[in-house]
Amino acid sequence: MCCYCDGIFKSSNTSQFTAIISPRFTKIITRKKIDLNINKELVISITKQIAEVLEYLHQLGIYHRDLKPTNIFFDIEAKQIKLGDFGSANLILGEIITGTPDYVDPKVFLGETKPSIKSEIYSLIQILLFLVNGTLDIHEAKTIPDGEDKWEVIARHKNLTSAKIETDEDLKKRLERFGINREQFIRILKRGVVEDNRYESVEAFMQDLEKL
Repeated sequence: MCCYCDGIFKSSNTSQFTAIISPRFTKIITRKKIDLNINKELVISITKQIAEVLEYLHQLGIYHRDLKPTNIFFDIEAKQIKLGDFGSANLILGEIITGTPDYVDPKVFLGETKPSIKSEIYSLIQILLFLVNGTLDIHEAKTIPDGEDKWEVIARHKNLTSAKIETDEDLKKRLERFGINREQFIRILKRGVVEDNRYESVEAFMQDLEKL
């Protein structure tokens, strides 16, 4: 449960649920576009702040489980983000499979593994890709039509290879425009999305993020 109220930020626990109440923010990112003039500094700042939230939640034994751009809220003046929509969040060891196919770790969505910090970082890297690329086109399809079968989306995630990441020309051009280190960005994508040697901690991910 998540509510947005001006001037309030607190959480409370009951035996039935956790309620998180936070200030009202302007949503800047939508499923199909980024509602902000974004640059390298902002990309890294947004990603870093989300990572810090994930680490904090993990310390509380909570996984968000539905990380995606539409759940990111931004205070333009303070340059601060808030993570919203905790409707899918659960305590560690929860069994219910939830998440948005475009961003969820396919192994979790298919029930092959339980939610973990690895799967949360997987979703965060999908958001990072969207912030830089303006789309998730690297997953083969150049458009993701509304109402597309969720299993087709998951299949594209599972079929993403290192070769596709390294040869995507649109991504290459976007990285050059942002002035982002292409080799390091690809390293993050490969480690966080493709390879079995996933990031096991937010700290390890943040160290690589700082090198962009």
